[in-house]
Amino acid sequence: QYDLELHPLTCLYEDDDFPLFGIDGAEIQGLNFDGSAYSDAASLAKAKQEAEIEYLRTQETATFTSSAWGAGTVELERIKRGSRGLKGSYSMSYMGKTVENLPLDMTTAKLTNILASEFGIIGVQTYYWDQRCHNLAIPMYFENANIAGDTRDP
Repeated sequence: QYDLELHPLTCLYEDDDFPLFGIDGAEIQGLNFDGSAYSDAASLAKAKQEAEIEYLRTQETATFTSSAWGAGTVELERIKRGSRGLKGSYSMSYMGKTVENLPLDMTTAKLTNILASEFGIIGVQTYYWDQRCHNLAIPMYFENANIAGDTRDP
Protein backbone atom coordinates (compact mmCIF):
# COMPACT_ATOMS: atom_id res chain seq x y z
CA GLN A 1 0.00 0.00 0.00
CA TYR A 2 1.19 3.48 -0.87
CA ASP A 3 -0.19 6.70 0.53
CA LEU A 4 0.11 9.94 -1.40
CA GLU A 5 -0.90 13.15 0.31
CA LEU A 6 -1.49 16.40 -1.58
CA HIS A 7 -2.12 19.75 0.03
CA PRO A 8 -3.87 21.90 -2.58
CA LEU A 9 -4.13 25.63 -2.24
CA THR A 10 -6.90 26.70 0.06
CA CYS A 11 -9.64 29.19 -0.74
CA LEU A 12 -10.57 27.39 -3.93
CA TYR A 13 -14.05 27.47 -5.37
CA GLU A 14 -15.71 24.12 -5.97
CA ASP A 15 -14.96 24.26 -9.72
CA ASP A 16 -11.24 24.42 -8.92
CA ASP A 17 -11.11 21.31 -6.70
CA PHE A 18 -8.20 19.01 -7.39
CA PRO A 19 -9.60 15.84 -9.03
CA LEU A 20 -8.69 12.28 -8.12
CA PHE A 21 -5.82 10.88 -10.17
CA GLY A 22 -6.49 8.60 -13.09
CA ILE A 23 -4.36 5.59 -14.04
CA ASP A 24 -3.29 5.30 -17.67
CA GLY A 25 -4.52 2.10 -19.27
CA ALA A 26 -6.85 1.19 -16.40
CA GLU A 27 -10.65 1.12 -16.29
CA ILE A 28 -12.69 2.90 -13.63
CA GLN A 29 -15.16 0.61 -11.89
CA GLY A 30 -18.58 2.25 -11.63
CA LEU A 31 -18.06 4.72 -14.46
CA ASN A 32 -21.12 3.42 -16.38
CA PHE A 33 -20.05 4.93 -19.71
CA ASP A 34 -22.25 3.95 -22.65
CA GLY A 35 -20.25 4.23 -25.86
CA SER A 36 -22.91 2.78 -28.16
CA ALA A 37 -23.89 6.20 -29.55
CA TYR A 38 -20.43 6.85 -31.04
CA SER A 39 -19.68 5.62 -34.56
CA ASP A 40 -16.00 6.48 -34.84
CA ALA A 41 -13.14 5.60 -32.52
CA ALA A 42 -11.89 9.18 -32.07
CA SER A 43 -15.26 10.49 -30.87
CA LEU A 44 -15.67 7.48 -28.58
CA ALA A 45 -12.21 7.97 -27.06
CA LYS A 46 -12.83 11.70 -26.49
CA ALA A 47 -16.25 11.15 -24.92
CA LYS A 48 -14.90 8.41 -22.64
CA GLN A 49 -12.01 10.61 -21.53
CA GLU A 50 -14.41 13.48 -20.73
CA ALA A 51 -16.61 11.10 -18.73
CA GLU A 52 -13.56 9.85 -16.80
CA ILE A 53 -12.41 13.40 -16.05
CA GLU A 54 -15.87 14.36 -14.76
CA TYR A 55 -16.08 11.19 -12.67
CA LEU A 56 -12.67 11.79 -11.07
CA ARG A 57 -13.53 15.44 -10.44
CA THR A 58 -16.79 14.72 -8.62
CA GLN A 59 -16.23 11.42 -6.79
CA GLU A 60 -14.64 10.86 -3.40
CA THR A 61 -13.29 7.40 -4.31
CA ALA A 62 -12.37 5.60 -7.52
CA THR A 63 -11.44 1.96 -8.03
CA PHE A 64 -9.32 1.00 -11.04
CA THR A 65 -8.87 -2.39 -12.72
CA SER A 66 -6.68 -3.63 -15.53
CA SER A 67 -6.36 -7.00 -17.22
CA ALA A 68 -2.59 -6.66 -16.69
CA TRP A 69 -3.15 -6.73 -12.92
CA GLY A 70 -5.18 -9.95 -12.86
CA ALA A 71 -7.63 -9.72 -9.95
CA GLY A 72 -5.82 -6.72 -8.42
CA THR A 73 -7.35 -3.27 -8.09
CA VAL A 74 -6.18 0.19 -7.13
CA GLU A 75 -8.44 2.37 -5.01
CA LEU A 76 -8.02 6.13 -4.67
CA GLU A 77 -9.77 8.01 -1.91
CA ARG A 78 -10.13 11.71 -1.29
CA ILE A 79 -9.65 12.24 2.44
CA LYS A 80 -10.46 15.95 2.48
CA ARG A 81 -11.28 18.68 -0.01
CA GLY A 82 -9.53 22.05 0.15
CA SER A 83 -11.00 24.95 2.09
CA ARG A 84 -13.63 26.98 0.29
CA GLY A 85 -13.15 30.61 -0.55
CA LEU A 86 -15.82 33.07 0.51
CA LYS A 87 -18.43 33.88 -2.11
CA GLY A 88 -20.76 36.80 -2.34
CA SER A 89 -20.57 40.55 -2.43
CA TYR A 90 -20.95 43.61 -0.23
CA SER A 91 -21.50 47.35 -0.60
CA MET A 92 -19.47 50.35 0.48
CA SER A 93 -20.92 53.80 1.23
CA TYR A 94 -19.44 57.23 1.77
CA MET A 95 -21.14 60.62 1.94
CA GLY A 96 -24.45 59.32 0.58
CA LYS A 97 -22.93 57.39 -2.35
CA THR A 98 -23.00 53.58 -2.36
CA VAL A 99 -21.06 51.15 -4.52
CA GLU A 100 -22.86 47.80 -4.74
CA ASN A 101 -21.75 44.24 -5.53
CA LEU A 102 -18.12 44.52 -4.48
CA PRO A 103 -16.42 41.10 -4.51
CA LEU A 104 -15.43 39.39 -1.27
CA ASP A 105 -12.07 38.52 -2.83
CA MET A 106 -11.11 42.19 -2.86
CA THR A 107 -7.49 43.12 -3.52
CA THR A 108 -5.66 46.17 -2.21
CA ALA A 109 -5.33 47.52 -5.77
CA LYS A 110 -9.08 47.10 -6.47
CA LEU A 111 -9.96 48.77 -3.16
CA THR A 112 -7.66 51.74 -3.82
CA ASN A 113 -9.12 52.09 -7.32
CA ILE A 114 -12.72 52.02 -6.03
CA LEU A 115 -11.96 54.66 -3.40
CA ALA A 116 -10.46 56.90 -6.10
CA SER A 117 -12.89 56.30 -8.96
CA GLU A 118 -16.17 56.06 -7.04
CA PHE A 119 -15.61 58.34 -4.05
CA GLY A 120 -12.85 60.65 -5.32
CA ILE A 121 -10.52 59.74 -2.44
CA ILE A 122 -6.95 59.71 -3.78
CA GLY A 123 -3.82 58.51 -1.98
CA VAL A 124 -5.33 56.00 0.45
CA GLN A 125 -2.77 53.43 1.55
CA THR A 126 -3.99 49.85 1.84
CA TYR A 127 -2.29 46.56 2.70
CA TYR A 128 -3.28 43.03 3.65
CA TRP A 129 -3.67 42.51 7.37
CA ASP A 130 -5.07 39.02 7.01
CA GLN A 131 -5.85 37.04 3.87
CA ARG A 132 -7.32 33.61 4.54
CA CYS A 133 -10.36 31.77 3.21
CA HIS A 134 -12.53 32.82 6.10
CA ASN A 135 -10.98 36.20 6.83
CA LEU A 136 -9.88 39.08 4.62
CA ALA A 137 -8.79 42.26 6.36
CA ILE A 138 -7.48 45.26 4.41
CA PRO A 139 -6.76 48.28 6.61
CA MET A 140 -7.04 51.70 4.98
CA TYR A 141 -4.88 54.66 6.00
CA PHE A 142 -6.18 58.10 5.07
CA GLU A 143 -3.32 60.24 6.50
CA ASN A 144 -2.00 61.23 3.05
CA ALA A 145 -5.31 60.99 1.20
CA ASN A 146 -7.03 63.82 -0.61
CA ILE A 147 -10.66 64.05 -1.60
CA ALA A 148 -11.16 65.32 -5.16
CA GLY A 149 -12.11 68.98 -5.06
CA ASP A 150 -10.49 69.62 -1.68
CA THR A 151 -8.05 72.47 -1.41
CA ARG A 152 -5.50 72.90 1.31
CA ASP A 153 -4.92 76.23 3.02
CA PRO A 154 -1.47 77.67 2.23
